[in-house]
Amino acid sequence: MIIAVVLVLIALVVYLELIWSKRSVGHLRYKSSYDRILAEPEEVITQTTYVANTWILPMMYVRIFENLPAGIKIEESPEWIAQNTNALLFNMASNFKLYVLPHGKAKLQMHFSFDKRGEYEQNEYKIEIGDLLGIQSYVKSGQSRERVVIMPRNTEDPVALEALGGFLGDLSVRRFIFEDPVLTMGFREYTGREPMKSISWTKTAQAGQLYVKQYDHTMEVKATVVLNTENGTDSDLEECFKIVRTVCEKLEKMHVVYEFFTNGALRGPLGEFKWMEEGLGNNHFRTLMYALGCAETKSIGTFADLQARCRKRKKSGTSYILVTPPLTAQDQPIVDSFREMSEHELCILTGEGREEEK
Repeated sequence: MIIAVVLVLIALVVYLELIWSKRSVGHLRYKSSYDRILAEPEEVITQTTYVANTWILPMMYVRIFENLPAGIKIEESPEWIAQNTNALLFNMASNFKLYVLPHGKAKLQMHFSFDKRGEYEQNEYKIEIGDLLGIQSYVKSGQSRERVVIMPRNTEDPVALEALGGFLGDLSVRRFIFEDPVLTMGFREYTGREPMKSISWTKTAQAGQLYVKQYDHTMEVKATVVLNTENGTDSDLEECFKIVRTVCEKLEKMHVVYEFFTNGALRGPLGEFKWMEEGLGNNHFRTLMYALGCAETKSIGTFADLQARCRKRKKSGTSYILVTPPLTAQDQPIVDSFREMSEHELCILTGEGREEEK
């Protein structure tokens, strides 16, 4: 009787082993995602991976092996890194071991950052599933399309910052002068940056919080940011990208709408990125930062062609900010054309980088 029971158990185990070997891989579901698609340099990003078992049998051994982008910095403890990562020839890989109960789900998280501007993509992953007896394993592989874009840092170039500060200060003064205090278009909440004369005390009393008047402008202040990349070295263009970021951040803080042109190899979510219509706000800013993060350090057009495109779309009342690698004497006629187009003094910001800068 005992022998018969043992034989039945052995037969059952063999049967389950045969079923497992054929079906286990097909019952595992894998999904990995990042918590953001655009980040600052050194900003901590979270990757969340879900592993689900849709079968009635447990998965006693599951090993997840994910190729990680080059340049990644794992923001975990040394013990965690030693246990859950492997060093490869040119990059790193995560290496998680776990088990998953029947109809169960496991959640894994990893925190990391990147120091340099660029687009980083997680590529191949492999999932190894061990059988019930630990005799053999089965592998499932695939390609992950999760990616994150790291925007450029702000510039620290004192010459560029001084020139930009003077230009924006002049722009702010002109905006104050040209504001028409007669025609009020509406009201909005007080942000702390508006002059006291703009506060509507009647609207403030009605609403119970500070409101300012929105005036019509006899001459609305607008800016066009132009990024030239022709004849720039890699380090020059990296510095230009930083300057563009700083320019746009300051324009955002001043609530000055801005348009963008470039002859650089920038790429947005929908492809090639050579122009962005005038606008303002977080989405406008982040769209441009995404394109700068994905940019290659090369030019796809001439400086002269860039100027011609800007002239074709020229709008009245627009001041031009030209961000460019060091210029030559041959570029002077093009610069003069930009100066003629600009409503106020043309602002030229030169990006001259250091080697191995990114």
